[in-house]
Amino acid sequence: MSQELINKIYNYECPILKIEDRKGHTGYIDFIQEEELGENSVMKGMDCIQRPFIIIKTELILSNGDTIPTISTFFQRYNDCKSLWQCCGHSGRLLMNTDGGMSQFQFEFLNQLLNEKEKIKEKIVDLDLDSIQKIRLNYDFNDEDFKGVIPIQVRLREKEIKKEFIIVNNSRFVF
Repeated sequence: MSQELINKIYNYECPILKIEDRKGHTGYIDFIQEEELGENSVMKGMDCIQRPFIIIKTELILSNGDTIPTISTFFQRYNDCKSLWQCCGHSGRLLMNTDGGMSQFQFEFLNQLLNEKEKIKEKIVDLDLDSIQKIRLNYDFNDEDFKGVIPIQVRLREKEIKKEFIIVNNSRFVF
C-alpha cells in the first residue's frame, strides 16, 4: 500500500475521538459505539498502543431509493506494519469486508469518499458491480428484503438523503 495514500486518509480533517486506555476483549478497537461520534460523520484517534484509527458513518444508497446505514472503524492492525489496516466494529453494519487486510482498491475508495470532493459538503461515491466486488462492500445480494435491489452509491452520513432519483444510461441513478 502507498503510505502517502494511508497518510492522506488518516490526515482527513475531522474531530479526534479520545478513547484513552479502552480496548475490546481481543485488543481491537471494535467497541466504539456510534453514539460516541455524535453529529460527526468521521472521527479519528489513536488507541492505547498508539495505532491510528478512523471511524466513518456512511449510507449505502440503493437503486430503489432506500438507504442502509453503516459504521466502520478502520485501524492499523500492528504497530510495526503501517500498511496493514483492517475494518472492525460492533455498533452496526460494516461498510466493507477486509479479511486479510485492506486492499489498494479499498484504500483508494476510502480516500475518494473522504477527499475527492473536499470543496463539496456532500460526499458521494458512485458504485457499479465491478467496484462493489473490488471494495468488498458488505452487502448481501441474496437478502430477501433487498432482492433485485443493488447499491448504487455510498455517502457519508451528514444530512438526510433525497429520495427522488432519475435513471441515467439505464444503469445509474442520480439524486
